[in-house]
Amino acid sequence: MSNRKACLLANHGMIAAGDSLKHALALAVEVEALCEQYWRALQIGKPAILSDSEMKVVLEKFKTYGKGTKDHRASR
Repeated sequence: MSNRKACLLANHGMIAAGDSLKHALALAVEVEALCEQYWRALQIGKPAILSDSEMKVVLEKFKTYGKGTKDHRASR
């Protein structure tokens, strides 16, 4: 699992690691959800996989995702 925190094990499931049991479990739940999303996408065809350069752009945008925005509920 070099440079990784989770791994799918063919015919066995998954292994996830974290700084604590709570973090490892949260990661396992996230990986499970992503696997389900991918499986569902496969049901309607071959999903488009982002290239490494496209993933870099997405990851950069997620660094500030949801930060600095006003909570629309606060103005009600």
